[in-house]
Amino acid sequence: MSLFSLFSDNHGFLATDQLVYTADQLQDLQNANTMATALAAALADQNRINETAKSDGFNAGYEKGKQQAKEEYRLAIEQATIELHKTYQCDVLAQRDACASLAVDIVRKIAGQVAPADWLFAEASTAAGELIDQTGLTLRVHADHFESVSRRVAGDRLFDRVVADETIASDACRIDTRYGTIEVDLETQIDRVLSLFAKGTSDNG
Repeated sequence: MSLFSLFSDNHGFLATDQLVYTADQLQDLQNANTMATALAAALADQNRINETAKSDGFNAGYEKGKQQAKEEYRLAIEQATIELHKTYQCDVLAQRDACASLAVDIVRKIAGQVAPADWLFAEASTAAGELIDQTGLTLRVHADHFESVSRRVAGDRLFDRVVADETIASDACRIDTRYGTIEVDLETQIDRVLSLFAKGTSDNG
């Protein structure tokens, strides 16, 4: 048996084994061939649509993936920066504490090597020198250091007089001003040193 192909493409074919046709049959064959051609064109269009959608989907997925990767990278960098800053802050605080401890040891060592009267007079003079109104200042010290401190004050015009006061610790002194009193002792000076370190850290933070 022989087949006569009426239509053929990638999707299918239309064939017959009849070789002789009447006029009506020829019209039917022509209509069938037209429909087959139209179907083939529709399938080809759909195939192009599918390929375009596939390509668009791939490109959209690629762009979305790229944007997502960029955002994840940005967040990772941001988190790493935060962690580095925290580490830096911890290192700064550790260095500050170490320096503060060393500074305190130095202050205590120096204070221990200086004669009490010399240290008291130096600290009192420093504190008084920071006052805006330096008139009418009285320096109070423990009785044990009254004479030695008085000799040093005698050659200085900062204090009007020195007073022996048993209520004051041996390693401290007090300045009476017209507006109140100022306590001067080793621990106060150490606190000032520590506050300077704390301020320096906050300014650099």
